[in-house]
Amino acid sequence: MKLKPLVVCALLAASASSFAAGGSLGVLDSTVVVGNPAVAAPFFFDTYTFTLDTVSDVFGGVYSFGISGFTAVLQDASFTTVGTDSSLGDGFSFEGLSAGDYALSFLGFSEVGAYGGVVTATPVPEPETYALLLAGLGMVVFMIKRRGSA
Repeated sequence: MKLKPLVVCALLAASASSFAAGGSLGVLDSTVVVGNPAVAAPFFFDTYTFTLDTVSDVFGGVYSFGISGFTAVLQDASFTTVGTDSSLGDGFSFEGLSAGDYALSFLGFSEVGAYGGVVTATPVPEPETYALLLAGLGMVVFMIKRRGSA
């Protein structure tokens, strides 16, 4: 009996079973890695929960193999669907999300498959930020015109 293939298979099975797909991502203020190296057949539904501290855009890219109907669904704290994306090959994006708790789920059908990718959130500038920017540009223009007339 060949022991080496059995050991390799046992290690792969142990690593796949110890990987927990889904779970809490905490406060989403940076890029995080998501994935599942061994999705359950025939249907899987992995959910990642996270919190946004400010108005943000959430986007990412997820690649899969052996999965059909691969879809991302975003829900808010009241389980209302905020958005869905079933064409994940070009990434996904949910824009203008208010501060609060969310759940991002990946689902699909697979006999043997896996997926992995990244999710990130970027804050959306507040209207006051744009007002300050315009005020600053106005001051620069004023100073340039003032110097030109002196």
